[in-house]
Amino acid sequence: NSQSLINNSVNDVFLSRDGKMWYATDKGVSIYDNNTQRWQHGLHNKVTLTLCQGIGAQVLVGTYGNGVYEVSADGSSRQVYSVANGTLKTDYVYSLFRDSDGGLWIGCLDGDMVHLSPSNGKQPHARQAVTYLPIKEVQAITESPDKRHIAVGTTNCCYLVDKHSHQLTRFFYPTPHQEPDINYFVNDILFQDAQHIWIATDGGGLYLYDMRYHQVKNYNTTHQLPSNTVYALTKTRDGKLWMSTDKGLAFLYGGKVTNLNFFNG
Repeated sequence: NSQSLINNSVNDVFLSRDGKMWYATDKGVSIYDNNTQRWQHGLHNKVTLTLCQGIGAQVLVGTYGNGVYEVSADGSSRQVYSVANGTLKTDYVYSLFRDSDGGLWIGCLDGDMVHLSPSNGKQPHARQAVTYLPIKEVQAITESPDKRHIAVGTTNCCYLVDKHSHQLTRFFYPTPHQEPDINYFVNDILFQDAQHIWIATDGGGLYLYDMRYHQVKNYNTTHQLPSNTVYALTKTRDGKLWMSTDKGLAFLYGGKVTNLNFFNG
């Protein structure tokens, strides 16, 4: 059905500034316009993993092995960042993030993380300053509440990056003082407030990390999580922390987990 998803394996979902819903799948991108109730598709047969706002109405799409494309709502596209044009160290792009200043952060599998400085508003396609950071296997990127730092989750730890000096501070990683059974494979991260960050892991459940005292609190299946494999996090206006797992949805509110896995699997 061309008026539906192009593929059933959906890796990311994004609401663009013009109100369209974008879906990154294993066989391209699908774009749904709620006003016309019509679908468009692009990047056919490319594995698309991550989405973020581009310049204007375009959306940036990170791919598995083909770099980053700029895609329009009609499905047309052009490659904008890649190894070939000298921007990326690898074309396997796992995470894209546009910060509050307009800077773009590109997290990759087996190459350095990339920071592209904000574009000049008068010349949106002018060449941007490129900074490479020695962070690989990036799974998630977010911005701190004070807008001064970028937090990065990887397959083995987390980093805090100063947006201007690019100074790196590693956190949530194995140390002699941490409990031996903590899982450091990070799937997603989300700030609770300036001092606390939620960390969703691939097998260890959910952690609340105290940035000041370097302490963690763990929520897992013993606390009613559907599964200890937590993929993604989001907060709603009512203060609930929602999470997706490989065995259903749940939310955390007031320290209590509510399991919404009504349908098995």
